Amino acid sequence: MSRWTRRSWLTNTIGVVLIFLVVWIAAAFWAETSLGASFPILADLRSRILADYGFDFFGDTLQSLKLTILGDVSDDSGLAGDGDVDPRNSLVGFVPTATDQEAVTELAPSNTPTDDPEDAPTATATQIEATETTVSSQAIDPVATHTPQPIKTSDPTPSDQQLIPKLECVEYYGGGNFTAYFGYKNPNSKIIVLSVGPENHFEPIPEDRGQPTSFEPGQTPGYPNAAFEVLFSGESLTWDLDGNSVTASSSSEVCEVPSTPTATPIPTPKPDTAAPVLSGGVISPPPGKLSVCSISVTLDNLYVSDPAPSSGINWVKLKYEIAGFTEPQYIFSGNFLSSCAGGFTPEGGWGGTCSNLSIEIDIDSDWVPLENDPFTLTVWSKVKDNSGNTSFLEHANYTMPASCGD
Repeated sequence: MSRWTRRSWLTNTIGVVLIFLVVWIAAAFWAETSLGASFPILADLRSRILADYGFDFFGDTLQSLKLTILGDVSDDSGLAGDGDVDPRNSLVGFVPTATDQEAVTELAPSNTPTDDPEDAPTATATQIEATETTVSSQAIDPVATHTPQPIKTSDPTPSDQQLIPKLECVEYYGGGNFTAYFGYKNPNSKIIVLSVGPENHFEPIPEDRGQPTSFEPGQTPGYPNAAFEVLFSGESLTWDLDGNSVTASSSSEVCEVPSTPTATPIPTPKPDTAAPVLSGGVISPPPGKLSVCSISVTLDNLYVSDPAPSSGINWVKLKYEIAGFTEPQYIFSGNFLSSCAGGFTPEGGWGGTCSNLSIEIDIDSDWVPLENDPFTLTVWSKVKDNSGNTSFLEHANYTMPASCGD
């Protein structure tokens, strides 16, 4: 037989033995699991699989590999029953502890019942629990941490400046009676409140002598409008205020009544002593001989002026006079100031123009001194200012017919 033929025969023989061994083990597992039969060789195989022979360099890797191979064999042979059953569960229970082979005497199991339980061999078993440790591979997100921001320190508030008490002056009334006038200065920009007590009191007692407890910013006015006043005997009187003090006594500065400013007198206007002045004027009818005894005479464009200082014009009138008669000497018209357009000048005088001034002339027969003789009359204008000064101006002479006296 050739060398290659011998090798093929040996390989085939080993393969058949291995297949038979695998089939036999699978059938034994199926019988023990499904039919409850007990096979010592399976118990020994299970014991050897679960036995711990020392340190495992691969951790649980070798153990898991053995169980996986056994499970695959059971699944392939159909001996495990329910495919979802973990093959490791069939190994849980009391399993004979593996010991050194030289010290172990294997006893064959006996199916014969024994009456004396003490004669029955005692099986030492170790409870083995299959445990599974699950390690989560889920990554844990880092937790955000909050770094507190530094707190800003506010600027320190400046302390209030001290109040300053002031003694304005002392006034003496006689009989040992004095009055001290006090004020204060508050250099702060706000109201300071100090109640009567250690920071606001008088010495000697009483501590409260009517001093203020609320102090406005700035400085109080002086005498006689001081903040407050205190009546005392002339002995030392001290006002303690906010750490400062001021003392009044009979020797303190005396109050002086402030002088009242003298009012400037209003200058008295100069008196109006000058008389007004009349000029111009156009009279109608013109001067001359008249043929009637009654006539109306009119005057226009009469200019009136009164030099400064003028008191103003009171009236402007017309008048006429019959020659040779003393009574009546003059006959006047009414007031024609309303017919004058004018007023005060910037220099203080007065000036204006008067028009449409008129007077009625009517001859009375009693005025005629000689019967059948002609007679004459004169027409004048006259003005008077508010100071009583007057002036006049002649405008025309008329000759009246003698028949006016009949």
